Amino acid sequence: MFHMNPSFTWITLGHTQTKKVSCCSSKQLSDKSNVIDIMGALIQSPQDFDMWLHSHMNYQTTISLGGELKSKSQGRPPSNFRYTQDPILNHNVVSNVYHLICQTKQYSIQNPIFITSIPRELRQLTFQISPTGYINTSSNHGFTNDDGVDVGVDVGVAVEQSISKKLHLFLESFGIHNQQLIKLRESCRGSKYRTYLIDMISFLYQVESGSSEFRSYFQKEYRRPVIHNGSAGSGESAELSQLFMETVHNTDSGGLSFQFWVPKPSSVSVMYTYWIRSITLEDNFVKENIRSYVNTHRVYRWTDFDVNDIDDALTLLMITHAYRVKEGSLTGVEREISKQLEDQLNPWFSQLR
Repeated sequence: MFHMNPSFTWITLGHTQTKKVSCCSSKQLSDKSNVIDIMGALIQSPQDFDMWLHSHMNYQTTISLGGELKSKSQGRPPSNFRYTQDPILNHNVVSNVYHLICQTKQYSIQNPIFITSIPRELRQLTFQISPTGYINTSSNHGFTNDDGVDVGVDVGVAVEQSISKKLHLFLESFGIHNQQLIKLRESCRGSKYRTYLIDMISFLYQVESGSSEFRSYFQKEYRRPVIHNGSAGSGESAELSQLFMETVHNTDSGGLSFQFWVPKPSSVSVMYTYWIRSITLEDNFVKENIRSYVNTHRVYRWTDFDVNDIDDALTLLMITHAYRVKEGSLTGVEREISKQLEDQLNPWFSQLR
């Protein structure tokens, strides 16, 4: 059985132009808003990550985290905040995410932290790849169609089939047909060939985090990150370290609390409508918003290709798609960004050929 090669890597999105901070400084900063986007388990060694962070983070940086905030009483931390297959790599993930959050207070004002993932109970669509390479869409409680009308029992199947058709047409525009989906299917084997494609939704939240209307989509929460260290041992006898985000009622809390912007539950249906519009073959305001965000931001994205699902690769395809279908010519900057995206996707595409 064919398997895609699972990998973790940094992906760079956005314009590369830089400027000096001042005449007295040789340090280069992006002239665009700087974003560190964590969308996979951050398994780098803490030493390597600290060196990377020192050269990429500044007072202008926004942090985007693809994992919901959970206190210890709410169960296991999200998958991007742990790595249960290996105690050492799990320790790296826990240490790195904790360190990243703490570093947001190294300047006079805390760097913004946006949570772009939504809890499983709020996820409105599930996708299952069949053995023949067809993507079946299932709508969950609360899903609304393009017109914002609640999907009932009678019309649910028709809407689900319509979404599957849109998704296939989107993928086929990149040369991904049933044969390629059969290969990609194995990346979702651990979840019985299902995926939420939640990283695509997360990126759409990230786009809105950069808009002046971000408060329509996000609300403030104050949390205190706490590491619960695992016990000594190896193999199955070892208890893994875990990172929890405990709710804080006193927003100061001795300087140990951090402000997070988390998705409003009321925004979820809107975001799924945006997702459907992001994969259609014609240009629209959602794709325009994606281009505007990427054009004006420098995003350093830690991503996992085919580790547990196919979400990250399809997210990059969604961004690339926004440039491909633009009405009118791409600007010079947009051509550069589009080529940058395609070059970074080439290793993934080469496995599908």
